Amino acid sequence: MKNLNIAAEKGAVHNIEYEIVKKDGSKFPANLSASVVKDTSGAITGFVAIAQDITKRKRAEHALKKSEELLRKQKKELEQKNIALREIIAQIEIEKRKIKDDIVSNASTVLLPILEKFMTDETTQKYVILLKNHIQGLASSFGNKMSELGTTLTSREMDICNMIKGGLSNKDISRLLNISDQTVEGHRKKIRKKLGLTHKQINLTAFLRGL
Repeated sequence: MKNLNIAAEKGAVHNIEYEIVKKDGSKFPANLSASVVKDTSGAITGFVAIAQDITKRKRAEHALKKSEELLRKQKKELEQKNIALREIIAQIEIEKRKIKDDIVSNASTVLLPILEKFMTDETTQKYVILLKNHIQGLASSFGNKMSELGTTLTSREMDICNMIKGGLSNKDISRLLNISDQTVEGHRKKIRKKLGLTHKQINLTAFLRGL
């Protein structure tokens, strides 16, 4: 046995992994420690060896190695997916900008010139101005941002928000909606409260245009 020869040369060996073969031919890994036995003259008379079955440990090491290989593979796949996802997101942003540019371009070259033809009486002019403002902001995120604020604006309050954002005065709004100036002012106060602007020195028109 090679390990015993080493033990004979060095006097002892410790914790040497060794494959033991049983009488039936089966094998198992063992941790071998051996030392020589000498007589009084110093001659080697035998060996004392202890073999510890390390089958469970070797299985655990093998399982750990497989797990590490699997984790490295999963990490690599995840990195590749992240790269692909970033590329998709970048492409989506490009498409979004293109759609926005197309909307603005079409509104400016097609819709706005048509609206100019309706600039007749004062009331119609106010509606046209309002509509022009909203067409120009058609690609904005105003609607989504209003929803994100978690407000519970009524449809009438949302209409008034759109008119305020469009630059209409209380008088203009009251005339277009056929309500009193006081009613418009009441709606403005409710809107400010729902948007968390009460007691704050923030102009409602500027706030809405900033969304």
